[in-house]
Amino acid sequence: MNCTSFSDHFPENTVLDYDQIAQRFQMIESNMQSVIVPYCDGNKDSPSKVEQLLKKLETETYTGDIARQLQGYLVQVPEQGIEALMAYGAVRPIQPEKFGNQFLVLDKSFGLYQKDCGLSWEDTNFIRSDALSI
Repeated sequence: MNCTSFSDHFPENTVLDYDQIAQRFQMIESNMQSVIVPYCDGNKDSPSKVEQLLKKLETETYTGDIARQLQGYLVQVPEQGIEALMAYGAVRPIQPEKFGNQFLVLDKSFGLYQKDCGLSWEDTNFIRSDALSI
């Protein structure tokens, strides 16, 4: 394996101006929001792990541990996609009075998510392609 370090790319006496780097640094803003995808990950006859976590989320006050466990069930969706999904009724917030839109769940009855392909935007009646352009 050929490993190189950061210093291997610069001459030995190179001095980096960290103040200038900090001044020029710009964070790329992401208008993406997480959506919980409740796909089945267990026995058909018992609730899946994500369904159990969602049930807890409906009643719990402190959600840090639940949110960490849900990370494997999240997909990132552009802001315009979230708006379209909400207008279509394909996502719903959990406890919106308490959490706002922090916990959005995809309604699996719409068939927009496939575990092997991810979230599908192929249905042109559902979302216009120009709504997703950034």
